[in-house]
Amino acid sequence: MLVLLALMVGLAACSKEKDEKQFFAEAQGYMDSQQWQKAADTFTAMYNKFPNGVFAAKSLFMIGYINANHLNDLEAARQHYATFVEKFPDHELVTAAKYEMDHLGKAPDELPFLMDLENSDSAGEAKGADKN
Repeated sequence: MLVLLALMVGLAACSKEKDEKQFFAEAQGYMDSQQWQKAADTFTAMYNKFPNGVFAAKSLFMIGYINANHLNDLEAARQHYATFVEKFPDHELVTAAKYEMDHLGKAPDELPFLMDLENSDSAGEAKGADKN
């Protein structure tokens, strides 16, 4: 009888644990409500519990992203992006992670694609001025 009771208590405790999908949904909810620290903490807990899970790569990337773009913890962002690139070198977000690492801490007007846009706009304005 005691064995059965212990087994039932154990099963009840297991059923209350979050699975990976629940962690991910919870973290997304925190992001949607701009609760960045809670989102990062939830992604971290999920990654620690499921380091080889379906959402492991995305959670690791998102930890870096949130640290870089919302919590202003550039060192934590760099560490998480580097771990992501090392652990998931073939993931579709590797290019984005490398770009983020290369441009951590830069103001938006210092980003290469914006500088290219400004230069092309300036060149277009100069050509338009020559026609007058």
